[in-house]
Amino acid sequence: MLATGFGIAAHLPYLQKLIHNHHSHKSPIRRIHLIWQMKQLGIAAQQLLNEALAEDKLDGDYILRISMYSESEDIYETSFGSRSTVYRGKIPLRTILQTELAERRPKSRTVMSVSANGAFQDELIALMREFPRSNIDLAHTEYQPL
Repeated sequence: MLATGFGIAAHLPYLQKLIHNHHSHKSPIRRIHLIWQMKQLGIAAQQLLNEALAEDKLDGDYILRISMYSESEDIYETSFGSRSTVYRGKIPLRTILQTELAERRPKSRTVMSVSANGAFQDELIALMREFPRSNIDLAHTEYQPL
C-alpha cells in the first residue's frame, strides 16, 4: 500500500479488512507493507494506524509493517516497535520495489494499492515499466490526493 499525504485515509478501511480477513483465514495474504509519504509527521492517522497494528497481533501472526517518510527537517529515523518506522526524506521507490520483489515467494502475485499525488504515481508507473515480468498489479483507490 502506497500513500502520499491524505491518501492514507483511502487505505485505512482496506487495511482493516485485509487484516481481519487474514486472521479469520478468509484470504491468503502473506504480508502487508503500508508506505506513507507525508510533509510533516501528523497525528491525525496515528490512532488508526496503531489500531491496525493492535488488531494485527490477535493471534501472534503479524502481517503488517508500516513505513512512514517525512520531509520535515526535524525528523530522524525512529522505530515504533518492530513493525513501524519513520524515516526522513522521500520514499525510495526503487529500493522498496526491489526489496518487496526479493522478499516475496517465487511466482506469487502482489497487489500494490496506490492513493498518491500525480507526480508520485508517474514515478511509480515509470519504475514499474522496468519490471515487466514482476507479476505486480497496481490498484488505484477511488480517492487520489492532489
